[in-house]
Amino acid sequence: MHFSKKATSAAISGIILAGLLSLAGCGTKVTIPHPRLFDHSQIVLGLRPFALNPFSHAQSNAWVMNMMYDSLVRVNAHGAVSEDIAASWQIQKNSRQYIFHLNPHAKWWNGRPISVHDVAWTYQLYADPSAPIAASQSLARLVASVTTPNADTVVITLVRPDPGFLANVAAAGDDHPILPAFLVSRIPIARLNQSPVFNRLPDMMGSGPYRPYAEGPNGIRWIANAHYFLGSPKTHILLTQWSTPPKPDVAWGHWHISQTKTLYYPRLTYTMLLFNMNASSLPLPMRLALNALLNRYELSRTLGAAIPMTEPVWPSSIYALSIHLPKADTILRHAGYRQIGGIWHTPQGRPVQVDLTAMRTGQDLHIAQAVRHQLLAAGIPTHLALVSDMHTTLIQHHFVVAVVERRATPFPALAQDFSMTSPTNYGLYDNPAFQVDVTAMNNHPGQLVANEHRALQALFNNPPGAYLVWSAQKVVVAPTVQHLTLNPYNPLETVGQWTVLRSKNP
Repeated sequence: MHFSKKATSAAISGIILAGLLSLAGCGTKVTIPHPRLFDHSQIVLGLRPFALNPFSHAQSNAWVMNMMYDSLVRVNAHGAVSEDIAASWQIQKNSRQYIFHLNPHAKWWNGRPISVHDVAWTYQLYADPSAPIAASQSLARLVASVTTPNADTVVITLVRPDPGFLANVAAAGDDHPILPAFLVSRIPIARLNQSPVFNRLPDMMGSGPYRPYAEGPNGIRWIANAHYFLGSPKTHILLTQWSTPPKPDVAWGHWHISQTKTLYYPRLTYTMLLFNMNASSLPLPMRLALNALLNRYELSRTLGAAIPMTEPVWPSSIYALSIHLPKADTILRHAGYRQIGGIWHTPQGRPVQVDLTAMRTGQDLHIAQAVRHQLLAAGIPTHLALVSDMHTTLIQHHFVVAVVERRATPFPALAQDFSMTSPTNYGLYDNPAFQVDVTAMNNHPGQLVANEHRALQALFNNPPGAYLVWSAQKVVVAPTVQHLTLNPYNPLETVGQWTVLRSKNP
């Protein structure tokens, strides 16, 4: 058999690479899967710079962390929870107790099974307020206990019911990955984030579909975990680049790729008009009318990268409703309002005016100006007040209508945003029907979708605000990329299935 110099060089390079990778893992006895000789398929992702330490939240990228680590469950693009390290689970005690049964095939990169000890230690860490990680702040007051009744079961008991625990906390993409306790559980908690296991490539230990093995000034090189328990990646080499060369196949942010298609998908942040429910100048008919008359499509075109919305639920979510908004004129006339000289007047004959509050700078200002323009055109004079501290304005209730940016969650954040116990219920939304539905969500976890739909309907019958637009994420994609899907909760969830068609030299 005859080999060309090019092929021989590639073979030697592959053998050297395999040897280097084997040596790189000596500190933790890691055997890294490597691509077959002569098979150099790769995909290049253009991203902003990020850190690989899962505790470095100032720089880390949650999407990328999901390529290194697994969580108990995943959330798909429709907002439904699916298996990850946990192969099955039960919810008991009115959404206070979660019983997870681990997948026996889930393994770390070195082939060691992911154990109940790894999971329990990780969640005890997240529930420890002294842990030097941001994730602990969200669980310290929520997790009551973590127990392991047998070798494949972990039981997490909460202080209070939380029907969104699976989707919003236990799922991949929410900064709560399962960590290799067998390597780090003996490290003092104050020095945990300095461990080589989280900072040095040869010592890093994860469980995900790709492992980083080389880092340079332009990005990080990853190699596929050929034995990944949820399915071996189709592409052997992954490059995450934040500067050229090479040009990326899929890119977020500032990249430019010739002959591409551009995709937009909703971010998990949205903008709404929040109504002050204590403001006597904004009665129910006016709240309903404002919700109905705003042209969301025009707002999205004004902003460029934005997507119209009518509810705080991602459009393809299992919780989404098909909402028909009546005409604003019909709502106001039915309530006794009338137009005089093109201006709407109350049933008592007073001209209507809306006081709108927004930040002085940024996208919120552009949205407020566009909303004001639409209201003026509809016959509703609008006074725009600009502030530099929106948080103080909201908590002191110095507003009638405010432009507010919020973040949606896989399980809709209705209870978090609008229940009477929520610290972000700045409008003091106390609709009794809605509060009943929120209570039902907690007490009847088996009927979450139905109760969530009723809660959403209550919001539309007595709106706490007007939902306007989703922020949109722009992605440029080379035409040679295949099998690309983007989950807004975890955009790199399916990266292991992506492939790139390369031109072959004759």
